[in-house]
Amino acid sequence: MRVTHPDLTVTDGESRTGGRVIALIGLLLSMVVIIDLFLRAESVWFPEFIIEMTLSAMLVFVGYRLTRSDLDATTLRRVDVSCLKGMVALGIFAAGVIVTAKVSGWHIANPYFLAQTLVTSGALLGLVVGIAGLVGPLRPDPGDSRDESDASSADPEEVPSTEPTDSALTRLPTADVDDIDVPSGVMDDWLDVLADRRCRYVLRMAMDAPDGVLTVEELTSGDELRSMSLEANLRHVTLPKLWDVHLIDYDDRTGTVRYDAPPAFETLFEVVERYRQ
Repeated sequence: MRVTHPDLTVTDGESRTGGRVIALIGLLLSMVVIIDLFLRAESVWFPEFIIEMTLSAMLVFVGYRLTRSDLDATTLRRVDVSCLKGMVALGIFAAGVIVTAKVSGWHIANPYFLAQTLVTSGALLGLVVGIAGLVGPLRPDPGDSRDESDASSADPEEVPSTEPTDSALTRLPTADVDDIDVPSGVMDDWLDVLADRRCRYVLRMAMDAPDGVLTVEELTSGDELRSMSLEANLRHVTLPKLWDVHLIDYDDRTGTVRYDAPPAFETLFEVVERYRQ
């Protein structure tokens, strides 16, 4: 049975937890601000209240959006940890500033505002760093002529620089593809997929797997850092691309890939492999 399209939101309870943690942090910080308003009603400056509530609301909003994303639980957990680290780091910094000020006789007009703002800002800073660390490896270096080699280190094949491009594959010898009875639009989609080295690697691995079934972990076995980058690319770029043209079934919740291409595609795949050689 075909699974839900990867572009749609598919989240289970465990995957939602990561976003809920961030939203909960925002709610707790906003509650602290509101409680502080009642305790120090005469000394709370209105712009101070607005700033702190805005920062907390940003955390709640981002946390909610993450609960609606298709990111897996492990990825969201890394973002949660980064958010908490930011809170702790700036919280310790705020405490250090306040203690130093008291010991040295410095005057801080509102130490409560300083502590609350720095802790909330630390949570936002950690959130930004966590998300940046997640999406950063997906962007190739434009100055690197082998921009895909590191991210696809699990690919055992060293592809030569003279490999046919997308446009070259569309000019395959007519005699080799005349016997493949598929609509021209489908043929164009297949050729576009086969022009992508990562797509060919996934398809080759899936064809060789028992019953055509394998996991993302099996596709990314290798060096840990490069595997993380490759896994992110597979989950958000390569596997959805293969799903769109109905060559695989992919369940993002379990990370399972099932080869589901028709015999006509296998014939074209063999033709392309011969042409590339």
